[in-house]
Amino acid sequence: MDSEATQSADVFRLVTWALKNQKLLLTGAGVVGVVGFGAWLYSWNASHHQAVASEALSELRPTAGQAENRAIPADAFAKVSDTYPGTAAAGRAVLLAAGALFDSGKYAEAQAQFERFLRDYGDSPWRTEAQIGVASSLEAAGKVDLALTKFKEILDRRPTDATSPQVKSALARLYLAQNKPDQALRLYEDLAKARNNDSWSSEAEMQARELLLKHPELKPPAPAPVPAPTPVPMTPTPAAAAKPTAITVTPGAAPAATTAPAPATAPVAPAAAPKP
Repeated sequence: MDSEATQSADVFRLVTWALKNQKLLLTGAGVVGVVGFGAWLYSWNASHHQAVASEALSELRPTAGQAENRAIPADAFAKVSDTYPGTAAAGRAVLLAAGALFDSGKYAEAQAQFERFLRDYGDSPWRTEAQIGVASSLEAAGKVDLALTKFKEILDRRPTDATSPQVKSALARLYLAQNKPDQALRLYEDLAKARNNDSWSSEAEMQARELLLKHPELKPPAPAPVPAPTPVPMTPTPAAAAKPTAITVTPGAAPAATTAPAPATAPVAPAAAPKP
């Protein structure tokens, strides 16, 4: 009974406090509602912003009635990235702008855009593609040593990535430019052994053969012939010497003959006596 009375008193006090402070409660609920609505509005606006940016980027791509190889200028992609910064579509637009500049032979500008992507969208899943773009731009500009360093960094960080065949092929090409055919051959052989389903791996075996034709000194030496074993002559085992037969002599008995006894002779009958 005391417990029930205590609970009833607590409920009564709570109701009384709520009636006295209903204005405060309504104000608090309003604040929570406003905060919740603001969060929802921000989320909706961000999603809408992403959708609009994606749509703007997709409009640049060729439609079914247009030629698939229609070149899109880098400025068109740059406009999307500048209009919708921070969106995934903007990052993709920066990468596409870099590719368009590379295709048009503007390697320094392409490198700058690839580096911009790595700086502003470094957590993107296309990060490795941008790194390859930087290295490729350096190679195309004739900066072989710098390009080699960049490609090696990519391979060291992600040796099992899907882009590793492309990176290995580029490294082999750069080693040939540095007159290091032995290191290029090693990469081509690695690609040929892997047998991945890509163009770089499928061409690696042919490239290795061509490299060996130009540099026959890289062929591994033929293994030395193994000499046939020399037959070992069979030495006949000498016959065991005949051992003498032991003779046992018993005291008081005649010694046993050491030789075989002569054959017994039939007794000779005496000659008949002459008659008188």
